[in-house]
Amino acid sequence: VDVVLSNYMFEFPWLLRECPYLERLHRITVIHHAGHSETDAAPPNAVLHAPALPIPFGTMHSKFALIFSPTQLRLMITTANYIAIDWENKTQAVWNQDFPLKTAGDGRSSGEFEDSLVEYCEAVGGFDSTALRKFDFTAARGRLVASVPGYHRGDAMNKWGHMRLRRLLQDVSVPARFDSVVSQFSSMGTVRAPLMSPLVSTFASGFSNLDSSNFF
Repeated sequence: VDVVLSNYMFEFPWLLRECPYLERLHRITVIHHAGHSETDAAPPNAVLHAPALPIPFGTMHSKFALIFSPTQLRLMITTANYIAIDWENKTQAVWNQDFPLKTAGDGRSSGEFEDSLVEYCEAVGGFDSTALRKFDFTAARGRLVASVPGYHRGDAMNKWGHMRLRRLLQDVSVPARFDSVVSQFSSMGTVRAPLMSPLVSTFASGFSNLDSSNFF
């Protein structure tokens, strides 16, 4: 594996113009939402994978890139689709960090970030996620919150999406001077007004130090 690109939408002609180096790689693994990409325009070195969607509700919406090299792995998480209008006409955000090879070859995990990333990539499929185990994620500057379509019960309920976010936020101590939370979303999908109140309450319950009436 050289590069893994995951996104909801791809415009390969634009992407290859912006990053022609992709065409020179041995292989690009493209993880995408079926029917929302110009897959016919994908370069010959692209291996396309559309994850299974086991229920009618849910999409392959994760936007990230894994760039492998002999000495390190770069993980990039972005808010933008790989399409021209998202990068050229909208405000977006990109987070990235480089992770070195492990110095010890005992196969032990370097921590919760590594385990979360591998478990998510295993759920999505498309490439051999054990390649991630070669890298040291000890210095990860954050916590990973990913979503996997489907019904999740028992312990799995807190592995993904807003339920994982809630669990992580419960471990965060909020200073008393912060009495409100403003959250920005690019999309709330098909959620309509009657469902917004319980959704906000569920999200707000993660902030145990704040009054949920301050969420709006």
